[in-house]
Amino acid sequence: MTDETRRYWAFYWPLALTGLAMILAAQFKNGILSRYPDAISELAVFAVATSLYRMCHAGIIFTPQMTNVLARTDQAARVCLRFVCLAACCLSLPLLICGFTPTGVYLIENVFNMMGEQQAKAILYLQLLSPLILITVLAQYYTGLLVQSERTGWVTILNTVMLITTIFVLLIGLYNGYDPVWVISLAHIIPTVVHLISTYVVYLVLYKRPQLDEPVADLTYKKALHFFYPVAFTSSMFATSRPVIYAFIRRTAEADLTIAILRIVFDFTMMFYNMLNQFRHLFVTFGREDRDGVRRFMIKIFAIVMSGMLIIAITPLHAWFLMYLLGVENEMHIQMAQEAILVLCLIPVFLTIRNYYHGIAMVTHKTGRMGISGFLRIISITGFTAACYYLGILNHITGAGALVAGFMAEGLSMWWQSRCPNKKKSVSELKPEVA
Repeated sequence: MTDETRRYWAFYWPLALTGLAMILAAQFKNGILSRYPDAISELAVFAVATSLYRMCHAGIIFTPQMTNVLARTDQAARVCLRFVCLAACCLSLPLLICGFTPTGVYLIENVFNMMGEQQAKAILYLQLLSPLILITVLAQYYTGLLVQSERTGWVTILNTVMLITTIFVLLIGLYNGYDPVWVISLAHIIPTVVHLISTYVVYLVLYKRPQLDEPVADLTYKKALHFFYPVAFTSSMFATSRPVIYAFIRRTAEADLTIAILRIVFDFTMMFYNMLNQFRHLFVTFGREDRDGVRRFMIKIFAIVMSGMLIIAITPLHAWFLMYLLGVENEMHIQMAQEAILVLCLIPVFLTIRNYYHGIAMVTHKTGRMGISGFLRIISITGFTAACYYLGILNHITGAGALVAGFMAEGLSMWWQSRCPNKKKSVSELKPEVA
């Protein structure tokens, strides 16, 4: 193992474990819901409600990377913190409107064809989860500072604490027979508060501002906005993927079953995708000084992740995970899940391409490319899903295929924009305005 690989691996593996811990929390939530009476309906409601929540929440997903890139002086850190808090408040408004006004009822009923008790549960989810965006953005801000100072091991520890808290809340709720909406919502809220408090304490004790080789310009709110809105739009387009797919599926036969299967499968495969998503942290930290080395490391990790995903998908291991971790016992449902997982095995190829060029876009402050690609992603998903619906072939397999189509469009768009022959400078020549 080369010194380069050792350095990158030491930085990367805690982040990979962090992503795994976060996705495992989703697996446990799905598993707990699978153990309630009428599990298919509960999973379908949870899928629809959280897909709407994630559309608002997604705008802050890149907060750690933004903090890492921009908050490199005391002045920049203050501006960045105020900016992300303001952004979180703005992103919370649509969720509050959906949860506490007739708009939410109209949306759930007319877009997702969900009424009665299911509609009431979906609205309650939105109401209970609405405070989380501001709490989460604060935790992500301080996480970004810990990553900036290469304290990624602590990031893993803090997310493990969050996972343990989630499991603890879920088990208490299930054991006492509490309403599933309250159990799942509190399993979001309580661990997030614990994560914020613990992350802030570690930041106070361990964080050190990076030493800059040259002076940099002060960060302004305008510069922060210029960096933020394309990545927020990009992640919002990602979060819109599931609601679009679910909205069409809700109009098919056995809609609850199909959505429940896709909810489980999408979350399960995210265990692999999240490991690849950590490439953006890696590139933001090391990509400017050693792009070739970072690219070689990414290819190695991609090969490992892709191999692991294929092995699970084509062997009985998938059944073991679905049965014992997620509580899926029906053989037909397990087969449906495997079929969807096999389709989703195509995604790591395009995801790796996308994340590599996302890294280039962020370190060069060309995040507008990400917004364009995110828009093309949702157009591709909408077109693919609509075509399948009107052809009468929309099911768990083609629903998974719609997600693949979105990643393919996004990845190829990022590649094309970065390689566009009419650009004035090569990417390697571009320098950010703010370190």
